Amino acid sequence: MLDKWDSAKARVSGWPEGRFLLEEDWSREGRTERGEPAQKRAKLDFSSIGKSEQLKPLSANLERTNQILANWSQDQKEVLRRVMYHSFVPEFHESGWVEIIAGRCIDLDIVHTIVATGLAVEKHTETIGELEISYGPEVMKITTELEWRLAWIRAARAIKFAFPHRTAELDAYMKYICGMFASTKKAAHGKVILFDKAVRNRVGSSRRYELCDFDAFQDIHLLFFGPS
Repeated sequence: MLDKWDSAKARVSGWPEGRFLLEEDWSREGRTERGEPAQKRAKLDFSSIGKSEQLKPLSANLERTNQILANWSQDQKEVLRRVMYHSFVPEFHESGWVEIIAGRCIDLDIVHTIVATGLAVEKHTETIGELEISYGPEVMKITTELEWRLAWIRAARAIKFAFPHRTAELDAYMKYICGMFASTKKAAHGKVILFDKAVRNRVGSSRRYELCDFDAFQDIHLLFFGPS
């Protein structure tokens, strides 16, 4: 009885008798109609990417960073696990490690909050019906040079753990920002903090800058401080 049913089903569907039908077999990409040539996926062409403008070659240091990030992008969860359970991992919060592994800008306000309060600031989410609620400690904003220094030192230590070759870059950047604090009136230190955030966002949202590429940030400097 079952054999007759399978045969009837095969005649209707067009599939050979006795074949077990997986769900993906019924997708458009997974099969072709009778008499229709098999469709092959076109090879992706990346030749036009990055040809719109002439840019200076990347430094060997930045090339190394990009290679590591590209490699890690294949399995960032596994990289996170390896980093957080490493025997010599420096103290740093989980969401901060996620940002480092993805090459994104670290939220120094969160680092400052952890340093100042000693509390974790990881967000928790609960779903009640169709309502999603996120909760966690309130994040404190960095407002002074000392707060920035303490947060940056902790963040830089974590970045250096993941990318030891970036040590000189990170040290040069700290010296650069501290020099800006020293040359700026205390009342305008908030502008230095915003400038730092804008610079790190630019570096974290592209793969063509290092934090020590100070000439690449002149437009940001002009935005916050005006003409020199």
